[in-house]
Amino acid sequence: MINFAFTKTNNNNMSKLFPLSVLFLILITGCKFKQSESIKAEIPTEEEKVEAIKEMLKAGLDKAVKILSTEDGFLNNDSLKITLPAEAQQLVETVKKLPQGNELINNALTQINQVAGSSIDAIAPVINAAIDSMSVEEANQILLADSAAATAYLEKIARAPLQVACEPIILQSLDKKVFADITARNTWSTLADNYNKIAESKVGKLADLQPAEVALDEFVTEKILDAVFYLIAKEEMNIRKHPGARISKSLAKSFGWIDENK
Repeated sequence: MINFAFTKTNNNNMSKLFPLSVLFLILITGCKFKQSESIKAEIPTEEEKVEAIKEMLKAGLDKAVKILSTEDGFLNNDSLKITLPAEAQQLVETVKKLPQGNELINNALTQINQVAGSSIDAIAPVINAAIDSMSVEEANQILLADSAAATAYLEKIARAPLQVACEPIILQSLDKKVFADITARNTWSTLADNYNKIAESKVGKLADLQPAEVALDEFVTEKILDAVFYLIAKEEMNIRKHPGARISKSLAKSFGWIDENK
């Protein structure tokens, strides 16, 4: 009798637990359904995706301006420092052999890098305007990429116009007096003129030296844009990798959605 009573009580408990377990399953299913609905609701719109791409590029531009506009921002960074172009290699090697040749080359490089740094604040609004006005037709592909796809896209569509727009600004900077009455262009001209006299002499022709013809404005502008795009790409990869770097709502939403669905 005791065993029977125990079994009966146990069965009663089971019958009470059965509806509770069904209710528990319903609640869990409902939570999952709601969670799925909330993830769907967080999918960014096309406008938000484009906004995220532009904000990411602007965050990179801000970082580039901060780094490059500091004193010797170019000169003290081996990855960004502007060196003389390959076509001026003969110039460098020849001038080094002249009295005070090394000093002349170092002065030219120092002044060109200082000009580059002092130009950043002036060209940043031009680049910012290019980011604002760009039409993003591949937002999904850009956001889903693992590399610096947004920077590559900006460079592809805006590099040539930016070169044209920024060159006059660099030209003015190269003609500013950096020491006494000396400009960076003066220093470069002295360097190139000394070399070209040697290259065009009988000795220079026998040594097969080629005159140096470097369009300084164009060359320096190109190197500045190289540095800016390099730093924008670096920040883009940082934003893709680290949620803490996503400092705006659109960045957090777009890349958060991508992280959830990879």
